Amino acid sequence: MALPACVQAALSIPEVLIHILEYVDDEDPESLPSAIRVNKHWFICGTDVLWRDGTCEALANVPQHRRQMYASKFISLQFSGDDEAAYHAIFQHLEFPRLKYVSLDAYRPGGGSYPLRQYLQPPLENLFFFGGELDDDLLQHLQTHCRRLKRIILDSPGVGVTAESFFNFIVGCRFLEHVKLDHLLTDELMLHLAGRSGLLTLSTRKIFSIQLLQQILTLAPRPFRALNIFHAAAPSAAVPLVVGLAGNLTNLHLYIQDADSDVLGLVSSLTNLHFLSLSFVMPTKLSKQGLMSLKDLTRLRTLDIGPGESENASELTAFESGFTDTDFFDMVSQFQLLFRIRFMVQCDLQMPSENLTALIKCWFPKLQELHISGDDEFSKVVVDAFSNE
Repeated sequence: MALPACVQAALSIPEVLIHILEYVDDEDPESLPSAIRVNKHWFICGTDVLWRDGTCEALANVPQHRRQMYASKFISLQFSGDDEAAYHAIFQHLEFPRLKYVSLDAYRPGGGSYPLRQYLQPPLENLFFFGGELDDDLLQHLQTHCRRLKRIILDSPGVGVTAESFFNFIVGCRFLEHVKLDHLLTDELMLHLAGRSGLLTLSTRKIFSIQLLQQILTLAPRPFRALNIFHAAAPSAAVPLVVGLAGNLTNLHLYIQDADSDVLGLVSSLTNLHFLSLSFVMPTKLSKQGLMSLKDLTRLRTLDIGPGESENASELTAFESGFTDTDFFDMVSQFQLLFRIRFMVQCDLQMPSENLTALIKCWFPKLQELHISGDDEFSKVVVDAFSNE
């Protein structure tokens, strides 16, 4: 039975057919390979959908004479681990004219160098680099050829890049919106990033000292004016400046470097927060007043309070302040939108599992994760409550 002319006309439009095939790929992915065999037009549109997020292994398994056809359809490409590094040489002479996202993991040439420039072309918007050996020439290539770069994650770039050349590289990437950096971070670079009007995300383990923050306040006009997501480390005395700099934050993760000041009351003024994570590097005693001040953060989807990654959970306590299960539930009862709670603070929390289950149903209809304390009986109660549901 022939299709109506209007349907045939619609299916002849690539954008329409691609949307239909995307739906097929989502709902019944096993049928998509059959659909692309209908005719040449369906094949072209269908392979656009099939290969846009293809794997490097799958591309390498394509016969060499057909490999370029599929490489031209990639929008994202990920390499993971040393085993997949061999593909760089195989793909060296391919072109990836649509590639917007590339992730390179464990790029360690070990005396040689892997060809990467085939991925670093004008459409590229997202570059994730997890460990290896970059050099100044490659950064210069990125700066001049990938002018649409919006998001970069550069972890362990290696010894071949100087702080000066890295600074010049970041300055030259004019449209960056999301930046995650843990190395080659000078105060000069942080000052530059603070002045960027379009920066939305800054994630770094660099310690924002009082001196650096004061310099930013003095020299950067309207610092971090658009920043929504901020992950960084700071001494407790610098937290007031952090809060003052970034009043529009919706996502904050701070690594608190000392226990000299109570930071919870300061953070509670950021009432737009959807995500709050506080990691305490040093042994810290939290006050009841500070914990209760978090009640003001009624828009939270995630609340994560705990010791630093290398610290023992018993080092973060609220015993002396008299913070009890009544206070805890008074605090979290304000967080009706929560998806995730991680509250790794040692304190006096005790509640029958049936009561806990009832409260969870009432307060947190969207809750997906709940982690309470480190090694007390309350954690077991939480597990039992979820297990019985």
